[in-house]
Amino acid sequence: MSVEEEVRELRELLETEDLVPGVALTAADKFSTEARDTVIAETAGQFDPPPSGRLLARLLPLVTDASKSVLIGAYLASLHSPDPPARRASLEGLAALGYPQIADLALAVLRDDDDSVVGSAVQILVPLAARDEHIRSLLTGLYAARRGDPDFYLTTTMLDAHGIKPEENP
Repeated sequence: MSVEEEVRELRELLETEDLVPGVALTAADKFSTEARDTVIAETAGQFDPPPSGRLLARLLPLVTDASKSVLIGAYLASLHSPDPPARRASLEGLAALGYPQIADLALAVLRDDDDSVVGSAVQILVPLAARDEHIRSLLTGLYAARRGDPDFYLTTTMLDAHGIKPEENP
């Protein structure tokens, strides 16, 4: 199979709406490094329409040493996507790739208007809050601002579960 055919087949597989998660994880084994790198590069250069969250989330298992910086660029660009799942997948992808400024990005995302995106940022920041009082204070403020907001149930529940909430007045 030619690289072009592999790229086409891999792209079709990754864009399948009801793809079984295990299939996406093993896709890297079936396709050449060149085809995987090409799909990542094409996705990074896709702006109209921007890549979907589903596609961005499925790229992580395909990354190679050669395409890591390209995928990081795609994730950074997609942090500003109009699609909340794309923003969430990008933040989670950057965390999985060990992006050095992930805490700063997660802090910036706390002002997002989507609960799942903010929830992903909280997941990244909660472990840091144990040793960084500034982060803990920001998360406590987030809880106070979103408490009782049904649109931010995931976020406030996670913060509450980790004991990050304003102290109750006796």
